[in-house]
Amino acid sequence: MTIIDILDLNMKLNNLSLIYTFLEQYCKDTVRTMRHYHGGCRIGKVVDYEYKVIGVDAL
Repeated sequence: MTIIDILDLNMKLNNLSLIYTFLEQYCKDTVRTMRHYHGGCRIGKVVDYEYKVIGVDAL
């Protein structure tokens, strides 16, 4: 179901509670989270000032 289908369906529904119920269920079914793990390292100890890993020639 595309966003256009959802909007078309919402325009056809006259009862606002049905629209909110439909959208709430649609969001519960389709919304996902994505975790982005990241870290840090010490400049001058792990990476140089050009952000290249110290001691590694090809990364």
